[in-house]
Amino acid sequence: MILLTLIIIIFLIIILSALCSMVEAALFTVPLTRVKSWVEENLRSSPSLLQIKEAMQKPIATIVILNNISNIVGSIIVGGLMTQIFNKLAVGIFSGLFTFLIIVFSEIIPKTLGERYADSIALYSAKSILFLTHIFSPILIVIEKVTKPIVKDKVYSGVSEHEIKMLAYLGSREGVLEKEEANIIRNALLLNDIKVKEIMTPRIKMIGFEEEQSLNDIRAELYDIPFSRVPLYKQSMDKVTGLLYKLDALKSICDNQTTIPLSDLRKDCLFIPENKPIDKLMEELRITQSHTAIVIDEYGGTAGLVTLEDILEQLVGDIAGAEDATEEKMVVISEDEIMAPGTILIDEVNDFFKSNLENHRTISKFILDHLN
Repeated sequence: MILLTLIIIIFLIIILSALCSMVEAALFTVPLTRVKSWVEENLRSSPSLLQIKEAMQKPIATIVILNNISNIVGSIIVGGLMTQIFNKLAVGIFSGLFTFLIIVFSEIIPKTLGERYADSIALYSAKSILFLTHIFSPILIVIEKVTKPIVKDKVYSGVSEHEIKMLAYLGSREGVLEKEEANIIRNALLLNDIKVKEIMTPRIKMIGFEEEQSLNDIRAELYDIPFSRVPLYKQSMDKVTGLLYKLDALKSICDNQTTIPLSDLRKDCLFIPENKPIDKLMEELRITQSHTAIVIDEYGGTAGLVTLEDILEQLVGDIAGAEDATEEKMVVISEDEIMAPGTILIDEVNDFFKSNLENHRTISKFILDHLN
């Protein structure tokens, strides 16, 4: 009868200790972000689990207390029963075996299972842990008073940028994320380190029109411009007043409104400092529902122009579009023959041939004028 009682008590000690170890490992393994997503999905027991994850100290202390009570009290009872059944040598051997069982079946195996099936175990045990924490609250208050001078609360700083980058790298390596997806995540974390002046189109490459000009004045040039929005300025490019939408201009031409000044078609635009981080710029473009911004230097003059596409290219790489035609290179066919897109800037042709062609913005306009 005593032997049967001993076996039952040992079995109960191992089971209770194993459950404590399994739940403890599961609670530490489940990320807080995942629990928050479960709450949004209204997953059963997720609010209780979130309550635990946001204040882990007392629930974990409850599990540790319960585990130690089962081990200590159980060991005392087991020791007393063993002395009634076995001699001193047998008691020593049995104690060693009991310790081995505790280590393997109450620590190693349960904690491994707790990490492997963390989601299910944490959800199923959440309400029970909160209930036990309430039961043990008087003991926990005393323990907190004793340990507070020694163990100070650590402020949780959240997930660091380095950790997110590492997760993106590991996700790509393990095949969970595509290489392009991982690159986008890493690039997104760099947006606050990149200034507008690093990605803008500099003033020297900007194309703009004097706002007092009429559509007739710019009609020929308008067709050659590969951009959907063009800055309008007053007297000089340092005094940009707004943007001309190419589509609006073409519509007015179709309606035979070619004598109106460009200022009548002017749209407001965003003006930003050149040292603004591009993540802040992207948010500003989103709020104002803008696509293009004029970049201002420290003296208030125009430094350049930046578009939403310039920011997106920092995330996903080069985006080919109509505007990119000007980036195409000339190909030398023979000594006196080249192949080039019609929209290539005349300045690039001058640089290539060391020539001095003037009064034309693009090579196509130059050729058309000479062909009448």
